[in-house]
Amino acid sequence: MNRSLTSLLATVLFGAAVMPAPQTAPIVIPLHAETGTSGEPRLGIDVTIGSSTQRVLFDTGSAGLRVLAKALPSEAYHVTGQRVTADFGFGVELRGEEASASLSLGEARGRNVPFQVIDEFGCAPQVRDCPAQSAEPEMLSGIYSGIFGAYFSPPQRRGCCDSPLFALDGGVGRRYIVHANFKAPTITLNPDDVALSPFSVVDFAAFGAPRGCIRIYEAGLETCGPVIFDTGTPQLLVTTTGLVPPRPWSHATLKIGTWTHDFPIGGFGSGGVPLSVRRTDVIRIVVGLAAMQQFDVYYDLDRRRVGVVDRAK
Repeated sequence: MNRSLTSLLATVLFGAAVMPAPQTAPIVIPLHAETGTSGEPRLGIDVTIGSSTQRVLFDTGSAGLRVLAKALPSEAYHVTGQRVTADFGFGVELRGEEASASLSLGEARGRNVPFQVIDEFGCAPQVRDCPAQSAEPEMLSGIYSGIFGAYFSPPQRRGCCDSPLFALDGGVGRRYIVHANFKAPTITLNPDDVALSPFSVVDFAAFGAPRGCIRIYEAGLETCGPVIFDTGTPQLLVTTTGLVPPRPWSHATLKIGTWTHDFPIGGFGSGGVPLSVRRTDVIRIVVGLAAMQQFDVYYDLDRRRVGVVDRAK
């Protein structure tokens, strides 16, 4: 997940003008369930930039398309001359140039879509050592040539880049459903009202995400704050300004609006969900990919709202 999202959560979002729903039919795009270098689950998506098709990490926790320069032929895009730096957590910076290109995503198309061409990895100035110091960030690590950041960005944000879904022709990417189940993961662009009817939908709070509460049973700890559904993060992560509860943990329950879900806690491949609780200066609940196997998430980028519904495997 893009670390800059943490600062966005502290910023009051100004409502964007609500556009009428496009009249085109839903577009279902397959995702690809894969395993990272450390055994963590990942989702890939195939995107065509110019004439070059790339498999990139599908990440609902960051904003903007970012692709390695070495993976793209120079004729596939046009650079603007503007340097771009994106912070991806743990002090890792992705550096490169802003560019634009035609983009295809299944049946969806976009023209002059802005994105970042990555030509360098590095550590943020305040970080002496970070994972990018000696190798490519683990989120890429030989599996992907880039990152497809599908999260929205607020109107006052500066720099590259917005979610490429914003730029698709006909507005088909301005609302979508993520079905992250590893057996047949998909993203559905422009879902119809029938598909959306079972979702429990909540508006984003002032900090730029829906508000929810998670309770860890054995510890009796309940943490309430912004909730981010993040396919780019493998685990379930809670950061708190209070005390970190002692282990063991067997279950955690998340509540957003009228929707409640219980997570059994365990390692990858155990049938449970890995849980990490850390003490920081920011409260947030990050629901990662392993935790998103039993439910679908609906995003409405214009109305700044999100919906959740449990699904059978």
